[in-house]
Amino acid sequence: MTILDRDPNLKPEMSAKATFLEPTPPPGATNAAPAQPQILVPSQAVITRDGGPKVFEVVDGRAKVLTVSTGATRQDQVVVTSGLRGTETLIVNPPADLSDGNKVTVKQ
Repeated sequence: MTILDRDPNLKPEMSAKATFLEPTPPPGATNAAPAQPQILVPSQAVITRDGGPKVFEVVDGRAKVLTVSTGATRQDQVVVTSGLRGTETLIVNPPADLSDGNKVTVKQ
């Protein structure tokens, strides 16, 4: 679990109690479809090239540029509304001279 807005008074080994609430449907929505999962990526992975948002995926040791559509920003992450499945390995902070097909190495 990650604490997004961490209080500076929190210390390791402190205990906490958390309650997770189910989202409540708006009034009158009885058979609403379940919400689609959202794909969040680090904002440093999304770049603007050719007039639109792009990300670089690592495929077989090479960079592959993908066009994506983005939505809201949450802290240092961006919601990707289309263009990704959620299983990709993305390049964070891609260099300006990185091109489609360039050889890359994944740091472990």
